[in-house]
Amino acid sequence: MAKITIEGSIMPSAYLARGERAEVRSDDPTVEFLIAQGYVNVVDEETGQLEAPPVPTAPNRNAS
Repeated sequence: MAKITIEGSIMPSAYLARGERAEVRSDDPTVEFLIAQGYVNVVDEETGQLEAPPVPTAPNRNAS
């Protein structure tokens, strides 16, 4: 799940006014529709890649 920042475009939309910005999830179907139809412009997007979890280490044999 990546987050993107969208901005209302020149085309009128009830979802986002012209020039107004919002941070939304990129996998939201409503947002995908608004981008495809030109109602909003993508201003900034994150990669959505998470850092790998740390690799667990085995406990020492001499641990008490």
